[in-house]
Amino acid sequence: MNPQWPEADVEIARLRGLKGRSLTDQSVLRTHQESGARLYTLAEQRPDAALQLLEREYAALRAGEGDISISGALVGGLVKARHRQAVPLISRMLLDPSARGLREDLAEDLGALGDPTAGPALVNALSDEESWVKAKAARSLGLLGYKPAIEWLLQLLHDESGDVRASAANALGRLKAREAIPILAEIVKNDDDEVVRGAAGNAIQQLRESGNG
Repeated sequence: MNPQWPEADVEIARLRGLKGRSLTDQSVLRTHQESGARLYTLAEQRPDAALQLLEREYAALRAGEGDISISGALVGGLVKARHRQAVPLISRMLLDPSARGLREDLAEDLGALGDPTAGPALVNALSDEESWVKAKAARSLGLLGYKPAIEWLLQLLHDESGDVRASAANALGRLKAREAIPILAEIVKNDDDEVVRGAAGNAIQQLRESGNG
């Protein structure tokens, strides 16, 4: 145990002890939720220490010995604390297959942290095989105002996933990407997905209101 932060290590030990046990057991589920919530709060209160713990837990994930619930709670607390020093590590985790169960959340977390240095990792995530990871990465790029992503987001307007197309449209609107208007207008006319058509229409309106349409 870490003598400088025994409270966090207690919750981590509890979560590790639940690994492999079914969350359909109400007592197991309750302990899992309570320990995860306490670790999240501790991470928010001591983000510098939480970042060190996350480095350790990430190494365990890469070795096949980690628990994504532990890493997820630590990341959640760091994001809540707006601890931008965590961006490089979270960016690495986003692109690492060993963090597979976390990557959708990590893509969203990088947008919430508001640091444009996460842009390159999020652009790489636009090529992920998981549509939800691509969608969350697209949204975050829009929130960050990361204009180098525009050419990649334009390609995602043709993605097979409606959620990805809608997210790309929203991001392009935020990025004031005038070059997207012709494709967005085509989507409004022809896309089979009502949500995607709405997102494209909103993006066009946003571009015009910004004076760039």
